[in-house]
This record gives sequence, structure tokens and C-alpha cells, in this order.
Amino acid sequence: GARSPNATTIRAAAPSAPIPRADRGRRPGSLQRIRDRDGDVELDCSGLDFIDGAGLCAVLQGHKACGARGAKLVLVNPSPAVDRLLGIVELDTVFLIRRD
Repeated sequence: GARSPNATTIRAAAPSAPIPRADRGRRPGSLQRIRDRDGDVELDCSGLDFIDGAGLCAVLQGHKACGARGAKLVLVNPSPAVDRLLGIVELDTVFLIRRD
């Protein structure tokens, strides 16, 4: 699909160190920036070579947060590894994915 003209683009970045379980959801990052926006959000995944369970959970929470306000979350340019994982866990049918 084409880029939404009013969408905010956020670049996804892997944390520099593992996030302790107790701190997940309380640290600023892509998820908080998704929650703080109005309208559609495009999450640029081109810099992610890998995404773990915590990352998938954060993206799913972002998807739900956007849906709750009537907006869309679009994953943009996921790497082949991330794309493959989304397919394995069948989230490729849940998320909107755009490949430029």
C-alpha cells in the first residue's frame, strides 16, 4: 500500500542491552512514541535484523493502541528475518506491512 499522507514515521531500534522483565513497558521507546501519536503510525523496521518475543509483544501493543483510537500501525520494510518470524507466528495476517 501507499504511504498515508498524515502518518507519523517512527524508526524502530533494537535496545542496546536486554531490557529486564520488570522494566518492560516502563521504558521510553518506539511503543511509547506510538501511543503518544494521533493518527496513523508507520514503524520503519528496516534497521531491525531480529525481533524477540518482547519486541513482538511491543509491536502488538502498538497495533492495539492505534486500533483503539481508530488509527493504523503499518510496519515498513521489515528485514527478511523479521518478515519470516511474522509469518511463522502468523502476525503477517494481523499487521499491515509495506515494502518499499
